[in-house]
Amino acid sequence: MIDDPQSALKDFNVTEKMTDSFKGKAYKVFKFDKSVRISTYLFCIVAGPFACFEPEGSAIDDRIPMKLYCRHALKEEVKKMAQDWFRITKNGIHYYEKTFSTPYPFDKFDQVFTPDYAHGAMENVGLVTYNDNYVSRGEKFTRDKIEYHYNVILHEISHMWFGNLVTMKWWDDLWLNESFADFISFKCMEEAEGLEDITLAWSIFLEE
Repeated sequence: MIDDPQSALKDFNVTEKMTDSFKGKAYKVFKFDKSVRISTYLFCIVAGPFACFEPEGSAIDDRIPMKLYCRHALKEEVKKMAQDWFRITKNGIHYYEKTFSTPYPFDKFDQVFTPDYAHGAMENVGLVTYNDNYVSRGEKFTRDKIEYHYNVILHEISHMWFGNLVTMKWWDDLWLNESFADFISFKCMEEAEGLEDITLAWSIFLEE
């Protein structure tokens, strides 16, 4: 686990300098490399004094840096679930790479639990944001709820290919984007190597 908020910058090519060009006061400026071309609705910046977790041992794919962030008030609860969250993420990415015959298309995969978030989750390029209600506050989640959360992870990961790498031309095709992500995420729960402990995929699908 990493508690240094500056640690997130290590994964990027960032230029840092001090400047006094604004009303005579010193400010720290960070200049990032230009990103690949993406749809504007998939661009996201999250800032704050977050706690940061990284995969342990074989839970990480060396090609794809992964981190999981949360606010410090939830640090102990997220610590309990972080490695399982990474396990679902890793095996989901491997499944989609094989299914879509295309390697993961971006340079990193970060996930952030954010407070006061209007949506369940959002598939920003290389950065999935989740409502932090997905984190337990000491209660024991049912198996159905845990596997529903797994499906949300896999749904958002699938968008990295279907929605992000390939984006619908206009909003009137959004139904296809979301419907396909729903279907393929349940299929992943059922078929992916390393997810054999998931048993409720199609039961949750029918409930949905």
